[in-house]
Amino acid sequence: MLCSLTKGLESANSVAQALKPYNLPIAAFSSSSAQALLDQGVTGFISTAPFLFDYVQTLVELLKLIGNSNLVSIVDNNEDSSITDKFIEIIRQLNISILEIISVDHPNIINILNHSDAQIIVSLVNKDILATIFNLNKEFNSIAKPWVSIDWPNHNNGEGEDEETLEFINQQNANFVFDNSKSKLKVTCDTME
Repeated sequence: MLCSLTKGLESANSVAQALKPYNLPIAAFSSSSAQALLDQGVTGFISTAPFLFDYVQTLVELLKLIGNSNLVSIVDNNEDSSITDKFIEIIRQLNISILEIISVDHPNIINILNHSDAQIIVSLVNKDILATIFNLNKEFNSIAKPWVSIDWPNHNNGEGEDEETLEFINQQNANFVFDNSKSKLKVTCDTME
């Protein structure tokens, strides 16, 4: 018997707690489900999706490619502080320094990010919400720093898009793509001018 987890974070946590004492083969098909199993201490499961650590490792590789600094600003929307806290814990373990953590709805966010010494902004805000914010408030485009959007699937409890992405947003429309095929991390860059 193989138990497979749905994409919803809440249901994945419940199933992980229930299955922890048993030695059943478990498959996780989304990052949030896989992370829930890992966080609950479930062992011996397989996952077709990356863990939060994989996203942070990709960010480390991106910072190496850019070569400017290991100093970042983090933007979140206070929806899931457990993901933000876990992300911060992992990021610090990998020697990335966090200058500030700021909510996307902070009234002075543009000024803070523009005057920050951090050269990269890491967003834990859902990419659709972030795109809407950029479209509604053109002042966000004045921030002359690259944004890395880590679109963790926690905003709709796994319903809707299956995609978990790490994207790079800036004025030149450059995209960094997270590729977790065959358990190898790869960062590619496409620049559309």
